[in-house]
Amino acid sequence: MKIIIYSLPQHGHINPTLAVTKELSQRGHEIIYYMTDEFQSKIENAGGTFKPLGTTLDIYREAQKAIDFHTDISRLLPADAVGVFIQFMADTMARLKYLAKELERENPDLVIYDPMSIWGQILAKGHNFKRLTFYTTYPMLSGDAMSGNMSALFKNAITPRIIGAIVSLVWSLVKALFKYRLVAFSPRNLFT
Repeated sequence: MKIIIYSLPQHGHINPTLAVTKELSQRGHEIIYYMTDEFQSKIENAGGTFKPLGTTLDIYREAQKAIDFHTDISRLLPADAVGVFIQFMADTMARLKYLAKELERENPDLVIYDPMSIWGQILAKGHNFKRLTFYTTYPMLSGDAMSGNMSALFKNAITPRIIGAIVSLVWSLVKALFKYRLVAFSPRNLFT
């Protein structure tokens, strides 16, 4: 069986998939990740095949720059960290045509996507491949900075500096929705 995985290039999203990749590859299945360069060795060490996602924005490194590791997540700099996330989404969605050609060329038996990988969801559904979502999460308690402040983080991230990325992302989503005749995509789905 040939499986393609689309995920967000963050350790918390990639690491949980690696044990599954190792087990499936040991059973003779081919696992292909479309990912950013910094995760190539992790993927290959687990028995997967690395393919470039096609974006030059290093979301992991840029997001890490935006976080002060000496404080809790409530001190996250929203205009920087969330802005990097939005820019990455816009860059990746702008490469949807390239990723669609790759998907058709590979013709996998299954597509696995992270819920935050909107390109993976659009490609899998739009091309009618068997698909599943690989959820990586952690428990959130009432009052937890991430659970309570997520909408505030996005609201505060809307700065003049990233307006272009937001427009590009929305335009890419609209084009993809019309091209693949999918139901409207809800940003809420990224976090459910």
